[in-house]
Amino acid sequence: MNDEFDNKVIMGPEYYDIGEPKKPVVYFTGKPEFMGVRASVYAIDHPTEGTCQIVTSRVVEKVSDTEFHTLNTIYRRITAYEDWIENERFGD
Repeated sequence: MNDEFDNKVIMGPEYYDIGEPKKPVVYFTGKPEFMGVRASVYAIDHPTEGTCQIVTSRVVEKVSDTEFHTLNTIYRRITAYEDWIENERFGD
């Protein structure tokens, strides 16, 4: 079942209307490493790869230091997760 609200569709991971087809949003930690037309990131809950280091499809737009879009996916940096990991590691 899909619930639509202001062009946003929820189907498991987040999906947004950006052209066709809808693109999933994948969160990542750290800084993306751009390698030519692709990027490498540590993805959190990628729809097909899970949580691991991945190399993306072609990057088509760099929105900011914390977000970029590929042919298939929207990638967003998740700082809250990084903060949680740091607090767990050092007990802050």
